Amino acid sequence: MQTFLNKTPFARFLLPFAAGITISILFDINQAAHWQLLLSYFVLLIIYLLLFKTGKTKFIFGLTLNFFLFVLGVESCYLRKETNDTKHYSYSIQNKDQRYIGYISEIPLLKEKSVKCKIEILKQEVNHAFQNANGELLVYIEKNDSVSIPKYGDKIIFIGQPQLIAEAKNPYEFNYKRYLSFKNIFHQVYLKKSDFAIDGKHQSNALFDFATNLKIELLQTLKANGLTGNEYAITAALMLGYDDEISGDLMTAYSHTGTLHVLSVSGLHVGVLFIALTFLLRFPNKRKWIILKTIIILTSLWFYALLSGLSPSVVRSTAMFSFVLFGTIINKKGQIYNSIFASAFLMLLFDPFLLLDTGFQLSYLAVAGIVFFYPYIYNWYLPRNPIDTTLWKMFAVSLSAQIITLPITLYYFHQFPVLFFIANLLVIPLSYVVMFGSVLIVIFSKVKVIAGILAFIVAKSVWIMNTFTEWLDKVEFSYISGINTGFVDMLLLFLLLGTITYGLLYKNYISFVASFLIMIFMLGSGIFFSLSGADKNQLLVFHFNKESEIGLINNRSANYFISTNNQDNNRSKQTISNFNSSSSINQAKERILSEGVYLFNFSGKKWCWTIGGDLSKYELNKLNCDYLIISKDTRIKKIEDISALKIIADGSNNYKTLNFLKKKFENSPQKLWITKEKGAFVYE
Repeated sequence: MQTFLNKTPFARFLLPFAAGITISILFDINQAAHWQLLLSYFVLLIIYLLLFKTGKTKFIFGLTLNFFLFVLGVESCYLRKETNDTKHYSYSIQNKDQRYIGYISEIPLLKEKSVKCKIEILKQEVNHAFQNANGELLVYIEKNDSVSIPKYGDKIIFIGQPQLIAEAKNPYEFNYKRYLSFKNIFHQVYLKKSDFAIDGKHQSNALFDFATNLKIELLQTLKANGLTGNEYAITAALMLGYDDEISGDLMTAYSHTGTLHVLSVSGLHVGVLFIALTFLLRFPNKRKWIILKTIIILTSLWFYALLSGLSPSVVRSTAMFSFVLFGTIINKKGQIYNSIFASAFLMLLFDPFLLLDTGFQLSYLAVAGIVFFYPYIYNWYLPRNPIDTTLWKMFAVSLSAQIITLPITLYYFHQFPVLFFIANLLVIPLSYVVMFGSVLIVIFSKVKVIAGILAFIVAKSVWIMNTFTEWLDKVEFSYISGINTGFVDMLLLFLLLGTITYGLLYKNYISFVASFLIMIFMLGSGIFFSLSGADKNQLLVFHFNKESEIGLINNRSANYFISTNNQDNNRSKQTISNFNSSSSINQAKERILSEGVYLFNFSGKKWCWTIGGDLSKYELNKLNCDYLIISKDTRIKKIEDISALKIIADGSNNYKTLNFLKKKFENSPQKLWITKEKGAFVYE
């Protein structure tokens, strides 16, 4: 271990630096604490300098260096968080509409009823005058035939009142607010046609503008040559990393089959280009040729990154492989690891919040796993022909990445793709056809006959990929879901993987004993928590926009009642799946209910659930229910006279109904629970 650390100094730098980032994110350290940390470091530095002449500074030097890296991690987070700048627009938001000037900083995304844009604020109206401001916010512009769709780089003037991004409304739901906060986005605003105007173009970063405009032009070229729908969405993702237009169901199918990594230009695609160039440029093993080879490969990699619009995932992967290239040239395995750690260190120095980015974690783990495990796995079997060799190499690479990313995959996605190897055997080769075919479409775009043939081949390849993936997703036991893996479980799995690997490689008896003890501990703790939570008895009224769903939880079983068929609602399905996994639900049933009034008893209380319809003719207060759930804008006679302990209005009700309820219960607001404002209602 000590030898490995000596060969990889950036591994030792990365640990305290990452620890500082983690502490800063977890505790949101204030300005006073930052000054205290800096003062502590300078005190430690002075002690080191005073003891320098004595020669006994090895320990204090190590302590000073590690503390410096820790403080650097904390400070990088503080400086990167835009709300720490007093010119951030959030400091001057008023309780009324204000005017703002900004520009569209990303390619707008066309949604069903709106256009989603990210806007970089330049100026903000305060006291009837514009002042300089900064910061980014999400803007949803009403989609209308008479409204021109904004384009990247457009300078926009709008009037509105930015609202904070909403918290997660359901238990164990993906925290979109927290996710956006790491991208320095905290507010959003909805604009109608009369709320904004386009005022020319804004020139920001010339290189980024060029890259993004090039990306837009390439996307338009793909469309102009007949690629539409899912074929266009997948091709755009494979070629340029633009995955915004892939449907949720298709994305889920790729996730379940373990092929989601092909849908974004990341480590896989940059790695393929890196390996292909390395293979083609087999120059003589002389210094001048090695330098030329390095320049060609680096130029090609960064041109590809530019071609993709300098998207974060591509830049991250390109930077990583640029460092790996130097490690490969040196031709020392330890140097390759050091290159990986060095690129991670520099990427985090530029953007410390990447540490919590799932793509960042998976990319680096996958590359490290391939570098370490691939030689051992490949030697398990000696192929006898080229086809066998190709298939075995693909299996070895896929398994190497899957082994080391398994703990973090279980932690984030609570699922394991059982048939990942079978899926990758077809999807990965076809993804290469699509990637190179789409590049050729761009090259021959002026020659319509050739471009048309290439577009046909690409479209059919994507169709085969999608059809095969969706078919495999429907195969029974194609993936194992509902795996409840917490943060501690993830760390124990990594520790278990490390002890087993060390034991197998070095025939170390102590490692095998440690592996056995870890497995016993995990099994025992799993049984303990399973038994301790076996008496769970809950009723939940979930919050979904325009949907109604309640869940009755009894021990490890769940019954879900849905007011409409939301099988195509990917968000609600994912939320329920996360809830089942995190709550250790091993048996779940669904039942779709039609419009009407439903009465039932739960945990000794009387419940009434009204789904749509006009009940103004009925006096529900005569039912003497303890809890009333209102869905689908049900009209109820004299609702204010109902003696229920709580009245719950879910997300299927419109604002008119909610405002009506607020007015009726303005004298007893504690009696009313609106999921749109308070989140899911949980009764235990």
